[in-house]
Amino acid sequence: MKVIPFTLFVFCTLFFELRAAEDVNVIEIRYEVYVENSDSLSSYKYNLPYETFHIVSPDYVLTLNKYAADIDEVHVYDLVNGLDYQCYQKDEKDKIAVKSPLAQIPTLVSNTNDEKLYQIGGMRCKKYEIIHNDTKIEIYTTDVFGVNFTPFSQVQGYAMQYTFVDDVYGRVTYVAKSIFPTVTDKSTFTLDDYRITDEVFPEDIRDSFDETIVTKESWSLFKLNKKKIGYKLKLADKTKVTEQSDADSLVVMAFCGFHKISSLEEELIGSMVEALEGKKVEFYLLGFKTDYEKDEIEKLEDIGLNFAYLKDLVLNRFKIKYYPTFILLDKNRKVIKYKIGINSKMLSTFTEKIIELNDS
Repeated sequence: MKVIPFTLFVFCTLFFELRAAEDVNVIEIRYEVYVENSDSLSSYKYNLPYETFHIVSPDYVLTLNKYAADIDEVHVYDLVNGLDYQCYQKDEKDKIAVKSPLAQIPTLVSNTNDEKLYQIGGMRCKKYEIIHNDTKIEIYTTDVFGVNFTPFSQVQGYAMQYTFVDDVYGRVTYVAKSIFPTVTDKSTFTLDDYRITDEVFPEDIRDSFDETIVTKESWSLFKLNKKKIGYKLKLADKTKVTEQSDADSLVVMAFCGFHKISSLEEELIGSMVEALEGKKVEFYLLGFKTDYEKDEIEKLEDIGLNFAYLKDLVLNRFKIKYYPTFILLDKNRKVIKYKIGINSKMLSTFTEKIIELNDS
């Protein structure tokens, strides 16, 4: 099962093909995306969109973010009820929409002292300032549409330019470049054909061997590369482990979550552990307590894995989105490798890197 990428052609067809239903006047806005710190990290277009489209109506906004790995991210925002639906499409018959509250930053710093009018995308705009990640950022909105919406903040008007602060890439700014009034079918914003859920798992949206997704998500290394990560783990035998434990050893963490290790995967991992016998490295498999029986844990421990209970804080620290994800940490607990999936080639690269670091 694969995510079917939306092409720009499909995107335009979807919104501008008129059908026998109630028509809605909408505005199509195209934004270009600018990144502050991109000189040393060419990967930013894999983690951040290089272009964004908004379809704006009085009650709904649909956004499409385009990424370099031929991946598109689609959201339908319900402005009346304050909800955000992130949409996935595996095939023509199975569509999923993940519902969550519309997350916005309510902290307004100032907008009364600046009475200047600005022009962005041909629209008359007013400037607001808010605090995001302890940084003051600017948002420019227009009241011409009569719609209030910014993905990252609560301000009056519709954002023609907005910014958020990323840990690695710094200020990421969206600037409206073109605005096109048009008419579309009201069903554009409906989710009748979608299965609504509050959370989504990888098996819902992609095949585990979908190379496009794996390529994109593997770029997460650049979010963490050479970054020291602190953590606290509780093992099945109740031992507590932190980043300071086994200070002279490397650490391999296998985030498996709901993913159960198959017999083949167990054999592959066991071969890696065996090949590294005598090397200074600790192996941890992280799973949810409710998903593993005692005998399953013991079986994993028999091949050399320490079973640790997975917590949300650890997931957030290591920016885990898919199971399984393998991460190699050096002796300073800095991230060296970050890979999604389990296969012999991937595990071989871990083995080679661990041998290299042990010998250096």
